[in-house]
Amino acid sequence: MKLFRQKTLINSKTLFSLLFFAMISFTSFAQDDCSTATSIGTLPDPDGCNGMSTGDGTPVVTAGTNVGATAANPYTSMLDCQGSGTNMGSPADDVWFSFVASANELDIDLTGAISDPNIAIWEGTCGDLSGRGCNVGTGGSVSMTVNALTPGVTYYVQVSGGSVGDQGAFDLTLTNYNDCSACIESSSMTVSPTPINGTYQAGEVVDFCYTIDSYNQASANWI
Repeated sequence: MKLFRQKTLINSKTLFSLLFFAMISFTSFAQDDCSTATSIGTLPDPDGCNGMSTGDGTPVVTAGTNVGATAANPYTSMLDCQGSGTNMGSPADDVWFSFVASANELDIDLTGAISDPNIAIWEGTCGDLSGRGCNVGTGGSVSMTVNALTPGVTYYVQVSGGSVGDQGAFDLTLTNYNDCSACIESSSMTVSPTPINGTYQAGEVVDFCYTIDSYNQASANWI
């Protein structure tokens, strides 16, 4: 009877261990789907432009890993990425993150143990996503810049290797800032009639005509 009880106790411990590690595995890689993306939250508000072409942003570093992650079927990926025009690896072991933008420009940097890291940024809702850009790196690192984000909107970042089995830990750095470039590059204004001695008389009608000769759309900065 004593031996029987001891055997039952060992089996119970074994069953508990299996359940425990199964729960850990599920928790660690729940973010390998858009619907269970790890939330980074709202990125910090950037500094003001202060006459500069861009406002400085505060980098947010998030540690992650795709070790043990699996590729969804069907697999979500983009073609013709930034720089070389290379397509994302598909399928690949991917993990997902989400963030809320606070400015219109975003720098994404990833470094780590993934041999050929792929990153992509998506907008919309899970099941109805629109690609905003992607890039494919080598040697454990990859970077990209995303333009014309809308503050207050949630975006998704997909991180993967170049193929199934390309896995490792990594640091994902997001830096949100504003493009402060002047949209109006040249302009002119005419006034009729011109003032006499720098002044107009009360009740006098004056026409001002402002002409924009050259205009360049800078991110989400509108005229």
